Amino acid sequence: MNARALLLLAFATRLASGQATVVGVVFDSLFTHAPMKGATVVIPELSRYVASDARGRFQFDSIPAGRYTMTFLHPSLDSLDISAEVLPISIPASGTVSARLATPSPAGLVWLVCRAVADTFPAMMLGHVRDVDDSSAIIGATVTVTWSELVIQDEMLHRRTTQAVARARENGTFVLCGLPLGLRIDVTVEAGGRSTGSLGLAPGATGVRRHDFAIGRRDSIAGTVTGVVRDARERPAPRVLVTVPGPTPVSAVTDDAGVFTLRGVRAGTQSFEVRQVGSWPATYEADVPSAGRRNVALTLGRRASTVAPGAAADSVDPGDGSGFDERRAAGIGRFLSAEEIAARKPQSLADALLRLPPIVTGGTIRTPSKMTELRLRLEGQPVPAVVYTAIVKMRVSGGVVCTPHFFVNGVVWTPGLPGQAQRELEGVVDLAGVRGIEVYPPAMVPPMFDRHTECGSVLIWTK
Repeated sequence: MNARALLLLAFATRLASGQATVVGVVFDSLFTHAPMKGATVVIPELSRYVASDARGRFQFDSIPAGRYTMTFLHPSLDSLDISAEVLPISIPASGTVSARLATPSPAGLVWLVCRAVADTFPAMMLGHVRDVDDSSAIIGATVTVTWSELVIQDEMLHRRTTQAVARARENGTFVLCGLPLGLRIDVTVEAGGRSTGSLGLAPGATGVRRHDFAIGRRDSIAGTVTGVVRDARERPAPRVLVTVPGPTPVSAVTDDAGVFTLRGVRAGTQSFEVRQVGSWPATYEADVPSAGRRNVALTLGRRASTVAPGAAADSVDPGDGSGFDERRAAGIGRFLSAEEIAARKPQSLADALLRLPPIVTGGTIRTPSKMTELRLRLEGQPVPAVVYTAIVKMRVSGGVVCTPHFFVNGVVWTPGLPGQAQRELEGVVDLAGVRGIEVYPPAMVPPMFDRHTECGSVLIWTK
């Protein structure tokens, strides 16, 4: 072997002995709390790049000895302008080095981004605002979050409403600091006179929420939503009330196959409430296009199980646990049993209730409304037959007439609009399946059904 070959061999041996392997994992501590797939791990000083696999693992081979830094990139961070940590790393002359990279923790990110208010309000929200039709970023959109909390002031308990506002940046991203932890929040996003619905978000489990919103920007801002509602066993759920709440709520009742159609729904991210007698209300979100249709699949909320103050009941039998018979024997209200309902053959829920003083009529409901009928005719849609239903009221002391509170199987029925509980229940309560009805003026309402107002309560128990 000549001198040149020996020199090359010695150089290769020396080079090999001065290189090491770096192995590690990338972990998402912020959103998924799981290994992060598809992260691009970088050693900037060496211009070396490698992608993490499905388990978040990565490996660099043949890294020369020295001191370097290591970080990573990922679309979920880049799109929100969040930077990953930069990890110093020392590479020995040979062997294997282990490294662990991670996104900031929720508490760490809140502290870094929202330091000025992090001590008082330890949570934040970040996300995108985009066009519902073409997914382009909407710059300057206003994201408004509102929440209520109870505070003690002057030795009394008061309800305080607080609001936080942020604007979307050039790429449509927004960061909203100063949010509460563990409270329900209501969110509305607006841009150019168009907005999402009022979206109620459940309390977050961590200090960072990630949520994207869509707004319709075309001239035609009303879409059609079709879908099916199923129960927990994946069976079609008939007579379920599906509502898009808002200043002018849109509602429909599912047919025997669990199918519904909602017309005239505002474009953008909207909230859908699903209600059925005997189940807890469930809320879903969907992006409604400004033209065409959106199909959704919804599931009923969990069945109620017990009757207790402020709790629910699962298809309570008036003679089995609801207290119907005991209250009727005490004579403190007005009652209708299933047998009495069947004998009187009422045509509607209002017809049954009007037989129970102090319930009186307070006008009529026209279904569909004149505006809805006109819109359907203009759209060329079939117009259902007009039905007039009595509006029930309760006459209390002094001749005052008020709207009672409605309970179904022990659960207070909260309507999409105040005072519209009866209107909603007319479409979802089947009188053939009602086991009993109770009516109480305000002075006689049992404590577990007392809403502490000047009006009374109506209790409906189903099979």
